[in-house]
Amino acid sequence: MELEVKVTYYDDDKIWVAECDALHLATDERSYESLIKRVWLIAPELFVENKLSGSVEDLRLSFVQRNTTCPQVAYA
Repeated sequence: MELEVKVTYYDDDKIWVAECDALHLATDERSYESLIKRVWLIAPELFVENKLSGSVEDLRLSFVQRNTTCPQVAYA
């Protein structure tokens, strides 16, 4: 089973956030690498807890990255 994990970087807060509706997952970390590791650490447990169909051994995660930034304003 492949699940989509939305990964967003919040520039103002300097934090990465991962969300997956199917797993009821929402977590954050200061670095992208730490966030991906954390998601892989907790995803199998959430898969089982949420009684998703299929085998946890077949779990695949697709990370979709988004960035949030404030628009630059030019002043004359």
